[in-house]
Amino acid sequence: MLSDLKNSGVRLGLISNTANLTRAKLKQLLPLDFDFNVFEANLVLLSSEIGIEKPSLEIFELGNQSNRHISLRVSFIALRIFRKTLGAQRVGMVGARIQPPPNSDLGTFVDFLRKLKFLQ
Repeated sequence: MLSDLKNSGVRLGLISNTANLTRAKLKQLLPLDFDFNVFEANLVLLSSEIGIEKPSLEIFELGNQSNRHISLRVSFIALRIFRKTLGAQRVGMVGARIQPPPNSDLGTFVDFLRKLKFLQ
């Protein structure tokens, strides 16, 4: 799904609290098909690498600063609406809650993005 979004022209980033896990250790814990390369390198913000965790506004501000040179819409997607989503909204991101599998509503979110002409 992430590859489909990227192939549709969506710029993808990742903001994650990763405790003290290195990127290599984190990769070992993720599904085998997870690929960091679908995300833009400057938009991958792992707390273990930058020393800032959600819900700190600083981590969301860093995400926004990485995109200031172009005009785009920024969304923060989470499995639950909670203070991390609120932090993203405080710095101008649009917050969205996605229901995880097996009853995922990700398809509805993708349809919404298409309706806004954000995806083709």
